[in-house]
Amino acid sequence: MNNPGAYPVLLAEDNEGDLIFLQRAIRKAGVPISLHVVSNGEEAVSYLLGEGQYADRERYPEPVILITNVKMPRMNGLELLTWVKQQSNYKHLPVLVMSSSEEPEEMNQVTALGGCVYFVKTSNLDTLTEFVKQMMTYIRDQESVTSDQ
Repeated sequence: MNNPGAYPVLLAEDNEGDLIFLQRAIRKAGVPISLHVVSNGEEAVSYLLGEGQYADRERYPEPVILITNVKMPRMNGLELLTWVKQQSNYKHLPVLVMSSSEEPEEMNQVTALGGCVYFVKTSNLDTLTEFVKQMMTYIRDQESVTSDQ
């Protein structure tokens, strides 16, 4: 789902069904997002660092926002969030965390680690579409931070 002129968004998601559903919500929301997908936190780190196959920044541009699932193999979303916030290049990158869990402890952990939003996955397309529209606020905020530097 790469659209020229769209905002590059990195998604770390290992569930194909959730990916397809999010892609549908992006189309329905009509927002200018180019979704770049990796299946776990380790791949997200490689993408962010521009390592290996992700070295081509034309094909894999720097994201303006990161969306991550919590429960993934190898490096989970909380570990990825921790890593991102420790990097000087990415400490201001908005990280939105999705989970199928509504555990307050997990929600609090995301906030404590510097995540912007904790979103409970939904099977309601309208709810997910609204979430996607709200993401644009973080994208525009990030754009203004980047242009101020």
